[in-house]
Amino acid sequence: MIKSFIIIIIYFFIINGVNTFVPSPRAEQAALLVNNKIYVYGGVNERTKLSDFFYLDISSSFIINNITSMPWVNITPPTGLSVRTSSAACIYGKNKNQIVYIGGDAIVGDNFTTVYDITTQQWSIPKTSASFTSNRKLIQCVVSEDDIYVYGGLENVYDMIKLDTLNLSWTEFSPGPVAPIGVQSYRAILLNNASILYIGGQPGGDVPTLPYSSFDKLSMYNINNSTWSLITTSGNIPPSRYDHGAVYIPQYNQILIFYGIPISLNMSIVALDTVKFEWSIPTIKNVGGPTDGLRRFISILIETYVFIAFGSFDINGQNCTNNFFLLDGL
Repeated sequence: MIKSFIIIIIYFFIINGVNTFVPSPRAEQAALLVNNKIYVYGGVNERTKLSDFFYLDISSSFIINNITSMPWVNITPPTGLSVRTSSAACIYGKNKNQIVYIGGDAIVGDNFTTVYDITTQQWSIPKTSASFTSNRKLIQCVVSEDDIYVYGGLENVYDMIKLDTLNLSWTEFSPGPVAPIGVQSYRAILLNNASILYIGGQPGGDVPTLPYSSFDKLSMYNINNSTWSLITTSGNIPPSRYDHGAVYIPQYNQILIFYGIPISLNMSIVALDTVKFEWSIPTIKNVGGPTDGLRRFISILIETYVFIAFGSFDINGQNCTNNFFLLDGL
Protein backbone atom coordinates (compact mmCIF):
# COMPACT_ATOMS: atom_id res chain seq x y z
CA MET A 1 0.00 0.00 0.00
CA ILE A 2 1.13 3.54 -0.67
CA LYS A 3 0.65 4.55 2.96
CA SER A 4 3.09 1.91 4.18
CA PHE A 5 5.53 2.89 1.45
CA ILE A 6 5.53 6.53 2.53
CA ILE A 7 6.18 5.56 6.13
CA ILE A 8 9.27 3.72 4.91
CA ILE A 9 10.40 6.89 3.17
CA ILE A 10 10.09 8.95 6.32
CA TYR A 11 11.48 6.65 8.93
CA PHE A 12 14.11 4.61 7.12
CA PHE A 13 15.47 7.32 4.83
CA ILE A 14 16.10 5.24 1.74
CA ILE A 15 18.26 7.23 -0.66
CA ASN A 16 18.54 6.50 -4.35
CA GLY A 17 21.11 9.21 -5.00
CA VAL A 18 20.95 12.75 -6.26
CA ASN A 19 18.86 13.52 -9.33
CA THR A 20 20.15 15.76 -12.08
CA PHE A 21 16.82 17.59 -12.43
CA VAL A 22 15.46 19.57 -9.51
CA PRO A 23 12.46 21.85 -10.09
CA SER A 24 12.84 25.50 -9.21
CA PRO A 25 10.69 27.21 -6.55
CA ARG A 26 7.29 28.23 -7.89
CA ALA A 27 3.62 28.90 -7.23
CA GLU A 28 0.42 28.80 -9.32
CA GLN A 29 1.47 25.56 -11.05
CA ALA A 30 -1.00 22.99 -12.41
CA ALA A 31 -0.54 19.54 -10.86
CA LEU A 32 -2.35 16.24 -10.44
CA LEU A 33 -1.67 12.60 -9.56
CA VAL A 34 -1.96 9.93 -12.27
CA ASN A 35 -0.77 6.34 -11.84
CA ASN A 36 1.73 7.04 -9.04
CA LYS A 37 3.12 10.08 -10.83
CA ILE A 38 2.53 13.69 -9.86
CA TYR A 39 2.60 15.75 -13.07
CA VAL A 40 3.50 19.45 -12.73
CA TYR A 41 3.25 22.07 -15.45
CA GLY A 42 4.41 25.67 -15.33
CA GLY A 43 3.78 28.19 -12.58
CA VAL A 44 5.47 31.43 -11.63
CA ASN A 45 8.71 32.13 -9.76
CA GLU A 46 9.31 35.69 -8.55
CA ARG A 47 7.00 37.00 -11.31
CA THR A 48 8.74 34.94 -14.02
CA LYS A 49 6.25 32.64 -15.76
CA LEU A 50 7.43 29.07 -16.27
CA SER A 51 6.88 26.53 -19.04
CA ASP A 52 8.59 23.37 -17.79
CA PHE A 53 6.77 20.05 -17.48
CA PHE A 54 7.87 17.24 -15.18
CA TYR A 55 6.67 14.54 -12.82
CA LEU A 56 7.56 12.98 -9.48
CA ASP A 57 7.42 9.18 -9.37
CA ILE A 58 6.03 8.38 -5.90
CA SER A 59 6.51 4.63 -6.43
CA SER A 60 10.28 5.15 -6.09
CA SER A 61 12.11 5.61 -2.79
CA PHE A 62 13.18 9.08 -1.69
CA ILE A 63 13.46 11.36 1.32
CA ILE A 64 10.56 13.75 1.59
CA ASN A 65 12.70 16.57 3.04
CA ASN A 66 15.58 16.20 0.55
CA ILE A 67 14.46 17.50 -2.82
CA THR A 68 17.66 16.42 -4.60
CA SER A 69 17.00 12.76 -3.72
CA MET A 70 13.49 12.81 -5.14
CA PRO A 71 12.92 10.98 -8.46
CA TRP A 72 12.03 13.95 -10.65
CA VAL A 73 11.75 13.41 -14.40
CA ASN A 74 11.80 16.40 -16.73
CA ILE A 75 9.60 15.68 -19.75
CA THR A 76 9.53 19.15 -21.27
CA PRO A 77 9.68 18.54 -25.04
CA PRO A 78 12.79 19.79 -26.88
CA THR A 79 10.67 22.30 -28.78
CA GLY A 80 9.44 23.74 -25.48
CA LEU A 81 5.95 24.57 -24.24
CA SER A 82 3.94 27.73 -23.80
CA VAL A 83 4.26 29.40 -20.42
CA ARG A 84 1.27 28.52 -18.27
CA THR A 85 0.35 29.75 -14.82
CA SER A 86 -2.83 29.87 -12.74
CA SER A 87 -4.49 27.20 -14.92
CA ALA A 88 -6.50 24.08 -14.09
CA ALA A 89 -5.64 20.44 -14.83
CA CYS A 90 -7.93 17.39 -15.00
CA ILE A 91 -7.49 13.79 -16.08
CA TYR A 92 -10.04 12.31 -18.51
CA GLY A 93 -10.45 9.83 -21.35
CA LYS A 94 -11.67 6.25 -21.53
CA ASN A 95 -8.39 4.98 -20.07
CA LYS A 96 -7.82 8.05 -17.88
CA ASN A 97 -4.68 8.77 -19.85
CA GLN A 98 -5.21 12.35 -20.99
CA ILE A 99 -4.48 15.49 -19.00
CA VAL A 100 -6.34 18.59 -20.10
CA TYR A 101 -5.03 22.02 -19.14
CA ILE A 102 -7.65 24.76 -19.11
CA GLY A 103 -7.22 28.52 -19.00
CA GLY A 104 -4.59 30.36 -17.02
CA ASP A 105 -3.09 33.82 -16.90
CA ALA A 106 -3.16 35.31 -20.42
CA ILE A 107 -4.11 31.91 -21.91
CA VAL A 108 -6.87 32.58 -24.44
CA GLY A 109 -7.94 31.51 -27.92
CA ASP A 110 -6.83 28.11 -29.22
CA ASN A 111 -4.40 27.58 -26.32
CA PHE A 112 -7.24 27.82 -23.78
CA THR A 113 -7.56 24.01 -23.91
CA THR A 114 -4.37 21.94 -24.24
CA VAL A 115 -4.06 18.16 -23.87
CA TYR A 116 -1.17 15.87 -22.92
CA ASP A 117 -1.54 12.16 -23.69
CA ILE A 118 0.29 10.13 -21.03
CA THR A 119 0.43 7.00 -23.20
CA THR A 120 1.85 8.56 -26.36
CA GLN A 121 3.62 11.41 -24.52
CA GLN A 122 2.29 13.82 -27.14
CA TRP A 123 0.78 17.30 -26.81
CA SER A 124 -2.20 18.52 -28.80
CA ILE A 125 -4.53 21.50 -29.01
CA PRO A 126 -8.00 20.08 -29.64
CA LYS A 127 -10.38 22.01 -31.84
CA THR A 128 -13.31 22.82 -29.56
CA SER A 129 -16.63 24.51 -30.27
CA ALA A 130 -15.60 27.75 -28.57
CA SER A 131 -12.54 29.96 -28.49
CA PHE A 132 -12.47 31.92 -25.25
CA THR A 133 -11.03 35.41 -25.51
CA SER A 134 -11.31 36.28 -21.82
CA ASN A 135 -8.59 35.59 -19.29
CA ARG A 136 -9.85 32.86 -16.92
CA LYS A 137 -7.28 32.18 -14.23
CA LEU A 138 -6.87 30.84 -10.68
CA ILE A 139 -9.55 28.26 -11.46
CA GLN A 140 -10.20 24.59 -10.80
CA CYS A 141 -11.76 21.98 -13.07
CA VAL A 142 -13.95 19.08 -11.97
CA VAL A 143 -14.60 15.92 -14.02
CA SER A 144 -17.93 14.09 -13.89
CA GLU A 145 -18.43 11.26 -16.38
CA ASP A 146 -17.42 12.74 -19.76
CA ASP A 147 -17.86 16.38 -18.78
CA ILE A 148 -15.43 18.89 -17.29
CA TYR A 149 -16.77 21.85 -15.28
CA VAL A 150 -14.97 25.16 -14.68
CA TYR A 151 -16.40 28.00 -12.62
CA GLY A 152 -15.52 31.68 -12.86
CA GLY A 153 -11.95 32.77 -13.41
CA LEU A 154 -12.99 36.27 -14.47
CA GLU A 155 -13.33 39.26 -12.19
CA ASN A 156 -16.94 39.52 -11.01
CA VAL A 157 -18.21 37.06 -13.65
CA TYR A 158 -20.11 34.17 -12.09
CA ASP A 159 -20.72 31.70 -14.91
CA MET A 160 -20.06 27.98 -15.24
CA ILE A 161 -18.58 26.52 -18.42
CA LYS A 162 -18.69 22.81 -19.30
CA LEU A 163 -16.54 20.88 -21.76
CA ASP A 164 -18.11 17.79 -23.32
CA THR A 165 -14.95 15.72 -23.88
CA LEU A 166 -16.66 13.37 -26.35
CA ASN A 167 -17.80 16.10 -28.73
CA LEU A 168 -15.22 18.73 -27.69
CA SER A 169 -18.01 21.25 -27.22
CA TRP A 170 -18.20 24.01 -24.60
CA THR A 171 -21.46 25.08 -22.96
CA GLU A 172 -21.83 28.21 -20.85
CA PHE A 173 -24.37 28.38 -18.03
CA SER A 174 -25.69 31.64 -16.63
CA PRO A 175 -25.00 32.22 -12.92
CA GLY A 176 -27.73 31.55 -10.39
CA PRO A 177 -28.68 33.83 -7.48
CA VAL A 178 -26.47 31.89 -5.05
CA ALA A 179 -23.40 31.25 -7.21
CA PRO A 180 -20.15 31.73 -5.24
CA ILE A 181 -18.77 35.26 -5.01
CA GLY A 182 -15.31 33.71 -5.00
CA VAL A 183 -14.63 33.35 -8.73
CA GLN A 184 -10.87 32.91 -8.28
CA SER A 185 -8.59 31.06 -5.85
CA TYR A 186 -11.44 28.84 -4.60
CA ARG A 187 -11.52 25.08 -4.11
CA ALA A 188 -14.00 22.83 -5.94
CA ILE A 189 -14.87 19.35 -4.64
CA LEU A 190 -16.96 16.76 -6.48
CA LEU A 191 -19.38 14.95 -4.14
CA ASN A 192 -21.14 11.72 -5.15
CA ASN A 193 -20.50 12.46 -8.83
CA ALA A 194 -23.58 14.69 -8.79
CA SER A 195 -22.71 17.94 -6.99
CA ILE A 196 -19.74 20.30 -6.83
CA LEU A 197 -19.06 22.07 -3.53
CA TYR A 198 -17.21 25.40 -3.71
CA ILE A 199 -15.12 26.53 -0.74
CA GLY A 200 -13.54 29.95 -0.31
CA GLY A 201 -12.20 32.24 -3.00
CA GLN A 202 -12.31 35.95 -3.76
CA PRO A 203 -14.06 38.14 -6.35
CA GLY A 204 -11.03 38.38 -8.61
CA GLY A 205 -8.88 41.04 -10.15
CA ASP A 206 -5.20 41.83 -9.82
CA VAL A 207 -5.80 43.27 -6.34
CA PRO A 208 -7.81 40.90 -4.09
CA THR A 209 -10.92 42.56 -2.70
CA LEU A 210 -13.44 41.85 0.02
CA PRO A 211 -15.72 40.12 0.62
CA TYR A 212 -14.18 36.65 0.51
CA SER A 213 -16.56 33.70 0.20
CA SER A 214 -18.00 32.90 3.61
CA PHE A 215 -17.43 29.49 5.21
CA ASP A 216 -20.77 29.49 7.07
CA LYS A 217 -22.69 29.17 3.80
CA LEU A 218 -21.17 27.23 0.90
CA SER A 219 -22.38 27.16 -2.70
CA MET A 220 -23.27 23.80 -4.23
CA TYR A 221 -23.72 23.21 -7.97
CA ASN A 222 -26.06 20.40 -9.03
CA ILE A 223 -24.66 18.78 -12.18
CA ASN A 224 -27.91 17.03 -13.11
CA ASN A 225 -30.11 20.13 -13.35
CA SER A 226 -27.49 22.92 -13.59
CA THR A 227 -28.75 24.75 -10.50
CA TRP A 228 -27.10 26.37 -7.46
CA SER A 229 -28.02 26.01 -3.80
CA LEU A 230 -26.63 27.24 -0.49
CA ILE A 231 -25.40 24.83 2.17
CA THR A 232 -25.51 26.14 5.75
CA THR A 233 -22.62 24.80 7.82
CA SER A 234 -22.24 24.43 11.58
CA GLY A 235 -19.59 23.66 14.18
CA ASN A 236 -16.30 25.50 14.59
CA ILE A 237 -16.72 27.67 11.47
CA PRO A 238 -13.31 28.94 10.26
CA PRO A 239 -12.56 32.43 8.88
CA SER A 240 -12.96 33.02 5.16
CA ARG A 241 -9.88 32.47 3.02
CA TYR A 242 -8.60 32.07 -0.52
CA ASP A 243 -5.49 30.62 -2.21
CA HIS A 244 -5.86 27.69 0.21
CA GLY A 245 -5.53 23.94 -0.33
CA ALA A 246 -8.22 21.28 -0.04
CA VAL A 247 -8.50 17.53 -0.44
CA TYR A 248 -11.56 15.30 -0.27
CA ILE A 249 -11.25 11.98 1.58
CA PRO A 250 -14.40 10.09 0.50
CA GLN A 251 -13.96 7.08 2.77
CA TYR A 252 -14.20 9.44 5.76
CA ASN A 253 -16.74 11.87 4.23
CA GLN A 254 -14.30 14.64 5.02
CA ILE A 255 -12.68 17.62 3.31
CA LEU A 256 -9.43 18.99 4.75
CA ILE A 257 -8.66 22.69 4.26
CA PHE A 258 -5.27 24.24 4.99
CA TYR A 259 -3.21 27.45 4.73
CA GLY A 260 -4.13 30.28 2.35
CA ILE A 261 -4.83 34.01 2.65
CA PRO A 262 -5.22 36.17 4.77
CA ILE A 263 -1.92 35.16 6.32
CA SER A 264 -2.61 37.43 9.30
CA LEU A 265 -5.26 35.06 10.62
CA ASN A 266 -4.64 31.88 12.56
CA MET A 267 -5.11 29.64 9.54
CA SER A 268 -5.28 26.31 11.30
CA ILE A 269 -6.05 23.14 9.39
CA VAL A 270 -9.80 22.57 9.42
CA ALA A 271 -12.09 19.73 8.38
CA LEU A 272 -15.60 19.69 6.92
CA ASP A 273 -17.91 16.70 7.38
CA THR A 274 -19.65 16.30 4.00
CA VAL A 275 -22.65 14.48 5.53
CA LYS A 276 -23.47 16.90 8.37
CA PHE A 277 -21.62 19.86 6.82
CA GLU A 278 -20.04 20.49 10.19
CA TRP A 279 -16.64 22.15 10.68
CA SER A 280 -14.05 20.86 13.15
CA ILE A 281 -10.34 20.98 13.95
CA PRO A 282 -8.76 17.63 12.96
CA THR A 283 -6.01 15.87 14.86
CA ILE A 284 -2.73 15.96 12.93
CA LYS A 285 -0.56 12.95 13.73
CA ASN A 286 2.79 14.28 12.55
CA VAL A 287 4.62 17.55 13.18
CA GLY A 288 6.25 19.92 10.72
CA GLY A 289 4.93 21.71 7.69
CA PRO A 290 5.05 25.40 6.79
CA THR A 291 5.40 27.76 9.73
CA ASP A 292 4.17 30.76 7.71
CA GLY A 293 1.15 31.27 5.50
CA LEU A 294 1.50 29.25 2.27
CA ARG A 295 -0.57 30.03 -0.82
CA ARG A 296 -1.10 28.73 -4.37
CA PHE A 297 0.56 25.40 -3.67
CA ILE A 298 0.00 21.75 -4.58
CA SER A 299 -2.20 19.64 -2.30
CA ILE A 300 -2.73 16.03 -3.39
CA LEU A 301 -4.26 13.12 -1.50
CA ILE A 302 -2.16 9.92 -1.54
CA GLU A 303 -4.11 7.24 0.29
CA THR A 304 -4.72 9.02 3.63
CA TYR A 305 -1.73 11.36 3.42
CA VAL A 306 -1.77 14.88 1.98
CA PHE A 307 1.21 15.79 -0.18
CA ILE A 308 1.88 19.56 -0.05
CA ALA A 309 4.44 21.14 -2.37
CA PHE A 310 5.67 24.41 -3.86
CA GLY A 311 3.74 27.64 -3.23
CA SER A 312 4.46 31.19 -2.12
CA PHE A 313 4.85 32.73 1.34
CA ASP A 314 4.15 36.24 0.09
CA ILE A 315 0.79 37.82 -0.70
CA ASN A 316 2.34 39.41 -3.80
CA GLY A 317 3.32 36.01 -5.23
CA GLN A 318 7.01 36.24 -4.38
CA ASN A 319 9.16 34.29 -1.89
CA CYS A 320 8.34 30.99 -3.62
CA THR A 321 9.48 27.59 -2.40
CA ASN A 322 10.14 24.10 -3.76
CA ASN A 323 9.84 22.45 -0.34
CA PHE A 324 7.60 19.45 0.29
CA PHE A 325 5.55 18.40 3.28
CA LEU A 326 3.55 15.32 4.15
CA LEU A 327 0.45 15.70 6.32
CA ASP A 328 -0.89 12.70 8.23
CA GLY A 329 -4.25 13.75 9.56
CA LEU A 330 -6.09 10.41 9.63
